Amino acid sequence: MMNKKILLTFAFFIAVVSMQAQLKKISLDEAVMQQNRAFRADKLLGFQWIPNTNRYVYFADTFTKMMTANTKDSKASELITLTDINKELGTKLKNFAGVTFIDANTLLITDAANYYTYNVATKTGKLIQTTSEIGENPTFDANHANLAFTEKNNLYYYNSSKEKIAVTNETNEAIVSGQFIARNEFGINNGIFWSPKATFLAFYQKDQTDVADYPLLDINETPGKLENIKYPMIGQKSERPRVGIYNLATKKQLLLPQEAMLMII
Repeated sequence: MMNKKILLTFAFFIAVVSMQAQLKKISLDEAVMQQNRAFRADKLLGFQWIPNTNRYVYFADTFTKMMTANTKDSKASELITLTDINKELGTKLKNFAGVTFIDANTLLITDAANYYTYNVATKTGKLIQTTSEIGENPTFDANHANLAFTEKNNLYYYNSSKEKIAVTNETNEAIVSGQFIARNEFGINNGIFWSPKATFLAFYQKDQTDVADYPLLDINETPGKLENIKYPMIGQKSERPRVGIYNLATKKQLLLPQEAMLMII
């Protein structure tokens, strides 16, 4: 009995010494600046499921290589590299950030205002759409033929012939179409919605005429510059939302009354 106690005590002592030997002192700078870098938890960066398969992809080598594996065998293999894509498309992408799957073999790739598709099986691709440099909120239809986007307060789209078509033409900048409403409340993060067959384009429209201006400092310029945004304070008037529906065939739009918008929310 005594020998067993001595053996347990000795084993505990060895474990403590071994643990202390593995401890490493880190500086305050390392503890703060490296917590999401050198000391981050292991994870698959850029994880995505490949549509309609049991396979998934993730990024390696600082987002320059796409690896693939499946649910039955987690052993990964290289699917495609950034060099392959840049060589085929003539792009200068520095990482895979923002690259998504359209189907099991096709990637949607964004390079500034240009949009490409790339087939990972044949390693071929093509340019499908180009927007203006000031275009925001890009939203493709299900077939990636039409691309809706906003410029300032108005909504536009490029059709399959790359023709730019205006959905709204509001000169009053307080009337904004195609953007989120209620400052992202209610889970609303976008304002453009294609119908399943891309025959109609629905969008949110908000009238901010009665909303007070709120100044923000733009630190991207030197010296800093104040820019106003519409921001409703407590007790003040808010934006007035509506829903618009645009018919691509007739090029006409229908604006639903505010009551319909409240029902949707």
